[in-house]
Amino acid sequence: MTREKATEYLKGMLGQEPTKEQIDDLLKNVNKEDQEQQKQIEDLTKQVETLTNEKAKYGDYDDIKKQLDDINKAKMTEQEKIDELKKKTEENYKKSQLTVNKALVREKLSNLNLDSKKLDELVDSMATDDEKTTLNRTDLYIETITSIKESTIKETKDDLLKVDVQPNIKDSVTEVTKKMGDLSYNEKLELKRNKPQEYELLKKQD
Repeated sequence: MTREKATEYLKGMLGQEPTKEQIDDLLKNVNKEDQEQQKQIEDLTKQVETLTNEKAKYGDYDDIKKQLDDINKAKMTEQEKIDELKKKTEENYKKSQLTVNKALVREKLSNLNLDSKKLDELVDSMATDDEKTTLNRTDLYIETITSIKESTIKETKDDLLKVDVQPNIKDSVTEVTKKMGDLSYNEKLELKRNKPQEYELLKKQD
C-alpha cells in the first residue's frame, strides 16, 4: 500500500487529514503481513527451484510445492486487508462511542433521583453508538417524567384547596346549639352516651 492510498483511506474514514503517525501505523499494519508472507514465499520458491533441479534426490518436492500454492491462494489482496482493518476500526469506534454516550445518559438522569438498578436499566436501553439519537431519547424521557410529576403535584394541590373542613365544623356546632333548648332529659342522656363530644359542647353552650 502506498502512502497516498493510506492517506486517502484514513481521510475518508476519519473525516479529516490523518497525522503522520496514523499513516505510518496503517502502512505498518498492512505491509507487515505482506512482508512476512513474501519472505515465506521467497524461501519456499528457492526450495522449489532447488528441488526441481534435484528432484530425483528429494521425495518431498510435491509437499513443498503444495505449501507454496496454498500460501499464494490464501494470501489476501491489498483491498481485502484494507476492508478488514476498516471493519475492526469501525467496531472499536462504535464500542468507545457507546461507552461515552452511556456516561452522558447517566449524567442527565442523575437529577431524577432514581435507584441504581433502575438507572442502569435506563442507561442500557437509551444509549446507542449515535450521540444525537441517544440525547434525543434521554431528553424526551426526562421531559415526559417531569411533565407527569408537575401535573400530579398541581392536581394534588388543587384537590387540597377544594377541601374546607372548618365550615362543616361550624355548621355542626350551630346545628347542635340550636337544638339544645329542644332536647328532653332522656334525649340529653342518649346524646351523652352516643355522642359525648357533642354533649360536652352542648353543655358549654347551655
